[in-house]
Amino acid sequence: MAQEHAVNLTINTGDAPVAIDVWSRYTVTLTMLGAGQPWSFVFWRSTVADTTWQALARQAKLLARVQLSIDGAPQLSGYLEELDRGTSEDRNAGMTAAIGGRDLAGLAMDFDASPRTAFRGVQLQQALSDAFSAFGVPVRVTEAAAAREIQTRGRPGAHGAARSPRRKHVDIMRPKAGETVWTYAQSIVKRLGYLMWIAPTTDGSIGLVVDVPDYAQVPLWTFRRTIGHGTFGSTGNILMGREVFSIKGVPTDVSVYTGTARGNGLSARAKYSGANPKLFDRAITRGFVSSYLPVLAKHIRSGRSRDVTAATKEHERVIADAMTSFRRYRLRVQGHGQMVNGVMRLYAVNTMANVLDEYLIDDEGQPLREAMLVTDVEFVGSRGSGESAGQYTNITLAPKNSITVTPSMDP
Repeated sequence: MAQEHAVNLTINTGDAPVAIDVWSRYTVTLTMLGAGQPWSFVFWRSTVADTTWQALARQAKLLARVQLSIDGAPQLSGYLEELDRGTSEDRNAGMTAAIGGRDLAGLAMDFDASPRTAFRGVQLQQALSDAFSAFGVPVRVTEAAAAREIQTRGRPGAHGAARSPRRKHVDIMRPKAGETVWTYAQSIVKRLGYLMWIAPTTDGSIGLVVDVPDYAQVPLWTFRRTIGHGTFGSTGNILMGREVFSIKGVPTDVSVYTGTARGNGLSARAKYSGANPKLFDRAITRGFVSSYLPVLAKHIRSGRSRDVTAATKEHERVIADAMTSFRRYRLRVQGHGQMVNGVMRLYAVNTMANVLDEYLIDDEGQPLREAMLVTDVEFVGSRGSGESAGQYTNITLAPKNSITVTPSMDP
């Protein structure tokens, strides 16, 4: 039987924070490939939970700050953006209240950066703080290892071996009119060769993880589904597992034309052309790409690529971006973490895990057996009855080295 996890939601409107630990349903989504991570809670009014209901009536106000934790470990900081309460058509169902929203970067996806913002040669921490300054929430740039240890209930304050990206210097950058804060901030980070995602902090600031996928770490968890030999059904901790492929928008060949003097035509430009090697890498495709591919070409004009070396880097970046979502493995497990060396470690993104699924064989009859990177985690809980009751986690994993980050050459 899986351990029951304590899920707590704290709502703060500026007065005394209200902590809520009685819920009917919840869904919390975490990802390292974007922002605006959604969360939602549903509450039923009852005599047992009337105190919680009254607290919601007083404190559940739009744009209130919320902090969500599991077993005491911060998972998400965000805003309350949706409120739905009342009765349904079924009069016997009673009163319900549903609240939801996104992480602290959700507003940055909707509203624009000031086109008057400009800087040159400042550190990344300062650049991102300026970009998010309109929301009145301090920004803390952190490394993936530190964020992961907080969310998994590991060693607080752990750091990776790499130099902190917050001290990286940013060249002159100015947002375009109508460009959202998140798009602008992401362009800054992308030019330096990093991904950016949101992680919770303990001080209420916006935790911006600026880092790269950590494929070098030792896998923390094991997900396993084996065919029950001699019995019906499967064994292991995977309740549901699916492998998903998509080649939409993926080029077989990419040509990058270098920048030249103003007025020169495309024919006067040097170029670098090459095939997409990842389509022929079995570690990524597992053999599920046809040997007879049509020519699916992309021709890129890069104003910043002044020579073939720079054009080669741009070629790598275009292919890496196109292959980011080529293959995913999605699974469901009971509970929100696994026991590792006698300690419960909660699931978190940018963490390696060992996967064995004997039901998903490749074209040579081999099962899915590899170390993969966790990119998305969805915590779900329900106090109802039936198959959906209980606490479980939906997890999305990517093949090792399938998500790579190359500094962007163009603004």
